[in-house]
Amino acid sequence: MTCLSCKSKLQTIYNFGKIPLVNSFNKIKKISNKKFNLNLKVCKKCKILQLTNFPKKEEIFRNYKHTSSGSADNLKHLNSFANIIKKKIRKNSKILEIGSNDGSLLNFLSKMGFDCTGVEPASNLKKFYNKKIYLINDFFSENIIQRLKFKQYDLIVGLNVFAHYSDVQNSFKLISKILKNNGSFIFEVAYAFDTIHNSKYDTIYHEHVFNHTATGLKKMLELANLNLIKIEKIKTQGGSLRIYAQKKPKTSSINIKLLEIEKKHKVNSIKTYKKISKLITNKIHEIDSIYNQHIRKDKNLLFVGAPARGVIFFNTTLFKNHKKILCIDDSKTKSNCYFPGSNFKIKLANKNMDLIKKSQQAVILSWNYKKTLIERLKKHNFKGKIYIFFPKTEIIYLS
Repeated sequence: MTCLSCKSKLQTIYNFGKIPLVNSFNKIKKISNKKFNLNLKVCKKCKILQLTNFPKKEEIFRNYKHTSSGSADNLKHLNSFANIIKKKIRKNSKILEIGSNDGSLLNFLSKMGFDCTGVEPASNLKKFYNKKIYLINDFFSENIIQRLKFKQYDLIVGLNVFAHYSDVQNSFKLISKILKNNGSFIFEVAYAFDTIHNSKYDTIYHEHVFNHTATGLKKMLELANLNLIKIEKIKTQGGSLRIYAQKKPKTSSINIKLLEIEKKHKVNSIKTYKKISKLITNKIHEIDSIYNQHIRKDKNLLFVGAPARGVIFFNTTLFKNHKKILCIDDSKTKSNCYFPGSNFKIKLANKNMDLIKKSQQAVILSWNYKKTLIERLKKHNFKGKIYIFFPKTEIIYLS
């Protein structure tokens, strides 16, 4: 395969072998455990990290179990983002969200007086939408242009969605087409320089066809006649970028600073990407060593959270061999579904208080919300060792 952006040749960085889809939480084990090859590559020309031989988008996104409202911390982030938008554009502006999930962000925005349109392919999520939001239950493509509520929009947003599109280059071109001349395009993506380049390999999975850097995104946007206005680093997803783009050319000093930092760290060098393979190998070896040395194999092990990143962690380490696992998560869409690649089902925390209390060892899989989850374990009277493996390994003892 060639690069999905510039069509140049690719080079393999790390092949994980066959891994289940990270959101294939299903009550039928065979469906939940179906595996696909996960092969991370980099373009030799534009240096964009990407996957090859990924599953069809319908298989991943038509029945999607992750919900934006499934995490209280994520809802706080969406509310904060909505307030940023409120300060930037006038009331009654026309807003389009691509990959609107369960409509959580659009709910905040519609209450603020904005005219909201959502595009979301997951058919199981449309039940969450109210009549104030115009929803197109389909993939974002040229085929839906005639179904949009408006021909052009004041603001187009997409949070953690533009790593998902194999045809993201065409998506950016389409956004340029339906964005008003003075409109804004704001989106967030996990930042490869803060994640993969720092051995946080659990962000590499089938949904993330791309793993973005500022350098790569600048090139992709330019190919779509969109221009960077501003880039912010934010803490979500273990390290993310918030990108501001417009049709009119303008570059801020913030962009230049971040691009210069990436240049200094040789983001444009193939040698830099070759080092990633060793980083991933070393991290997996470190995790396996802790499992062998510290985890009691005959005792119950508590998994806290059932995030996408947790599926990668589980299926690439010796933890997949543990026989006694209790996985708790607050998401009702995942409750009583199999954890992908396993023989155990996910349970709601509030219905398993006694089992949580009796457990003496726990792994926080949703490590980006570790402070919240540690406090919750304390409230559930958990007393034992807590293991956190990203962004760095921590062992915390609650007594």
